[in-house]
Amino acid sequence: MHERWRSRFISNFRRAIGANVGALFNDPWAILFLFTVFILLAISGSWISDGLFLALFDGRITEGMTMVLISVTILLVLGVAIKNVVTDVHFEVESRKPRNVKVLVLFLSPPGRGQSEIIDEIYKFEDFEGKRLSWEMPAYAIKYHADAGTLEKVEVITFMDTDEQFEKFRDLIGRLFPNSSFSMEAHRVSDSEDVKEMYEVLESIFKELGGKYKDSDIIIDVTGGKKPATIAGILASVYHFTEVQYVSTTTKEVKSYYVEPAT
Repeated sequence: MHERWRSRFISNFRRAIGANVGALFNDPWAILFLFTVFILLAISGSWISDGLFLALFDGRITEGMTMVLISVTILLVLGVAIKNVVTDVHFEVESRKPRNVKVLVLFLSPPGRGQSEIIDEIYKFEDFEGKRLSWEMPAYAIKYHADAGTLEKVEVITFMDTDEQFEKFRDLIGRLFPNSSFSMEAHRVSDSEDVKEMYEVLESIFKELGGKYKDSDIIIDVTGGKKPATIAGILASVYHFTEVQYVSTTTKEVKSYYVEPAT
């Protein structure tokens, strides 16, 4: 129980600080609002103590009580303004083109029945035409960032039915991107429907990468895997304030979704 509440405290503290820092750096009006609030609070606090001193110890009752009244009025106005701002907060999902990142995390679905031999014949993206292979989408997910020249690592989450297929997938990606230098690493999940296990694997990836990469350098692709993988990916993205990415199976268009506090 102690560990549970400790984890909740750390999580909530991080999200609170992260949300405010994000607002400060992304919205100049937020900076102006917070600066104004702090200045008014400082002035009000100072005037209350000065006003009480003038009224109680210096005999200047009218002047002192006027300062106290003005300060209390300012505090009441601030309280109402802050209450309206805080109670109006909700989350907004923004759909956009993904940022080009350094690290792509993706879930690897198994190749369909009879696809293993066909995959060996794929050497360029044009070879996918008319074949409807399950590994076409993760290849396009990688291509989006590799073509921009930003991609350094691909973290692949495999399951029991794809763990032994990872080397085959690595070979395919190697043929499609012969001149790229990004690395690939597999992370095994034993149960493809265990959201908790997948989330913990994602957290371990973020922790492992934390020494070199910022959370904003990482994107999670949720095209592959079953629906529980999508849930785990979205949970991790919300906690780390990163985008989730999806590749359309019809248009091959790469999209991203970002969940953030909004007003």
